[in-house]
Amino acid sequence: MELSPPPSGLTAEYETLFTTDSLLFLQNLISTFDEEVDEVLRLRISRKVHLDLSGDLPSFLESTEHIRRDPSWRVLPVPPRLQRRHVDIGDLAPCDTQRFIKALQSPAQGIQVDFDDGNCPTYHNQIKGIHNVLKAVHNQIPNVPHISQAPVLMLRPRAWNMVEHNMMATVLIENVLAAFEMEEILYELREHSAGLNCGIWDYSASFVNKFGHRQAFLLPDRSKYVNMEKRFLRSYMDLLVQTCHRRGALATGGMAALLLPHDPLSDSHRRVLATVTRLKLLEIEAGVDGFMVYDLNLIEPMQKLFKFHTEDDNQLQQLRNDVTVTPDDLLSMPSGGVTLYGLKYNIAVGVLFINAWLSGNGHFFYRGQVEDSATAEISRSQVWQWIRHQTQLEDDSRVVNRRLVTNLTANVMMELCTVCGSVRARQRLHTAADIFLEVVLRRDFPEFITTYLNMDHTFLSSQNSGQVEAPDVQRSKL
Repeated sequence: MELSPPPSGLTAEYETLFTTDSLLFLQNLISTFDEEVDEVLRLRISRKVHLDLSGDLPSFLESTEHIRRDPSWRVLPVPPRLQRRHVDIGDLAPCDTQRFIKALQSPAQGIQVDFDDGNCPTYHNQIKGIHNVLKAVHNQIPNVPHISQAPVLMLRPRAWNMVEHNMMATVLIENVLAAFEMEEILYELREHSAGLNCGIWDYSASFVNKFGHRQAFLLPDRSKYVNMEKRFLRSYMDLLVQTCHRRGALATGGMAALLLPHDPLSDSHRRVLATVTRLKLLEIEAGVDGFMVYDLNLIEPMQKLFKFHTEDDNQLQQLRNDVTVTPDDLLSMPSGGVTLYGLKYNIAVGVLFINAWLSGNGHFFYRGQVEDSATAEISRSQVWQWIRHQTQLEDDSRVVNRRLVTNLTANVMMELCTVCGSVRARQRLHTAADIFLEVVLRRDFPEFITTYLNMDHTFLSSQNSGQVEAPDVQRSKL
């Protein structure tokens, strides 16, 4: 095992985390599971190749039908503190110490300590984030509640410091293939399950990932035609709630990404709050036991929404026996086309995410909401798919092709560069645009944008040299 020197300014944190015992743990973890993980990844590739070559579609597995038909098994009950999961905080990168402290001081039920969607896994961010979690667990952060009274820390992948024998996992069903195996996932984790979670954008992007070359699975403009009320997403959420509650597991919904304007008396504040309320009420009525928000100011309004529309800590009694979901329901693409606005929006989100990533950040603010790797995935996926199928714009019948996307990216760049505060920031934004075009103009589909970026020489060289800084593109200017 090789260990790089500590990042600048993090020597104490480095020495606290990388003890002999922790290194032995990592060594044992990798040596025990490395080959199995590689095999699972190879099987994932093999299944994708099979779907591409055969034209087959997924369905509920015959080999595990006995698990789905057996009414007797249940997941173990969660501890009392997890029975009420109404509002969790999402997309919290724990390396952001100030926001982490505010979250610990908040009335939320839980905090998704996010080493995934909202975090850029630089060496600095990982060490700082894990050290902040360690301090919170051991009550070493001043002016926050005791860990037993603070919101429950929901540690995402790549985060450790958990007490032995007390791990419970909530699984995000972010892939269309996993939607056909939700009962099997709960069954395998029945002694350690904290439920299943559904979210819109990673899941939608998985359709492009798995079936993007098929015309029948052309995903229309997400800004206009894709939402949780559409058949394929509503069926996914209904099935997840039914599956979880049938087995005694909690079912949680996605994250409200909208940001409340600062002035609580403004019309824009009322509009945003009304929009979030309407969308989250749909999830409550579907039977979810909780969901996430990014904006801490949405915690109390959403908790009041839950209290008004539900009677208990959760909705496990809502068995959703009215629901019958078929493979056709899960695979039914919404009708609709592509708008110029939606194409430019996807381009902007893709470029700005890469720009944030090159700055060592895993999320950013754009047009009144937080954007992260999930929205970056769906944005670049849609642009790639629309190019592949030469989709026509609704606005003027222009065809979405390589030339149009390249020209629109240049136009978007001109707009974005006006809010860059330095020459270096503009250079980084141009680099981000170049990488975005590499991704969407490829013939093959890169499976995950974050994996692609992690292997890019630009990102690797900036991390190795320690050249990480906050992006100049600010929330207030967009």
